[in-house]
Amino acid sequence: MAVADIMKKAIADGTRDLIRHHRVEDITVTQICETTGVNRRSFYRYFRDKFDVINWIYYHDALIHFDHYDGWSIFDYMPRIMSSLYADRQYYLNALRYQGQNSFREYCTGCLQPLFQPHYADVFPDTLQLEFFIRHLCEMTYDACVAWLSSESCKPPEEFTAEYADFLIRAFSTSSRLLLRTPEPGRKEIRVVHAEPARKSKHP
Repeated sequence: MAVADIMKKAIADGTRDLIRHHRVEDITVTQICETTGVNRRSFYRYFRDKFDVINWIYYHDALIHFDHYDGWSIFDYMPRIMSSLYADRQYYLNALRYQGQNSFREYCTGCLQPLFQPHYADVFPDTLQLEFFIRHLCEMTYDACVAWLSSESCKPPEEFTAEYADFLIRAFSTSSRLLLRTPEPGRKEIRVVHAEPARKSKHP
């Protein structure tokens, strides 16, 4: 293994261990260097910042080892991605939860979008519509992963993947049915009653 690869792995392993026990926003490059025994100059030779390390870890955990096949969609890759997240659940949960600038969310959804795009390009020939749909589908998938890993009874990845696929099938098929149906005439009008906003108390 090349020296650069050894150094990157050492930095990544130290960062991974810190994130298992601390929030991403609480971790500094100084802490990473102290944990790994690498000086700051060496750190910045291989990574731009701590977020670059997190992205590198995911790339090597979930992407670089994939066998890629023509015609595969994101749903074909999903069991492998979920298995990678589940294998180091606490690390990935903390990484996924961070919402600030350069977040893992940005990197993950950026990786997901090219896997979605070829399969929806004909459905949405308008580029803006395509980007809008894929971006929100990626965001929903990301949030589903956070909810899954956050659960005390976190299900095995293959079970979660099957349930998420079923969720999408039911959601989209029901939405299609509701949008395409013609309301039957002669039905009694139903009033939808909305609750009034709670009034603020005048007293503290």
